[in-house]
Amino acid sequence: MNGNKPNVSYDFPRPAKVPAEAIFVGGSDGGIFLKSVRHEKYSTVYLCQVYNFLTGNIEVEGAFTVVEPGNSEVDLGNSDLFDSWDGDCIYLQDGRQLKQISLTDYIKTKAVK
Repeated sequence: MNGNKPNVSYDFPRPAKVPAEAIFVGGSDGGIFLKSVRHEKYSTVYLCQVYNFLTGNIEVEGAFTVVEPGNSEVDLGNSDLFDSWDGDCIYLQDGRQLKQISLTDYIKTKAVK
């Protein structure tokens, strides 16, 4: 959350339930595994699954979008961009956050514009 996390790899064993493409987001005291894909129609919406790093159970899944500062696209291939998870937001190294949204409400707001 401070944007100063060193580029360090933490070796937590990947639970069997966690897909290979999920990345570890966290620190030496734990974290999550995150699987995310960009929505095929809305480029700033990401469909995410947040996995418990110990059990591999899905803790949260759904649509997320970037909130201030800046609402630009996220490079999902850059695992160093992801900083932490607080149970509500996925924090990025550059100060942005991915916050869970209602995809239905998001689509309605885009249709109005």
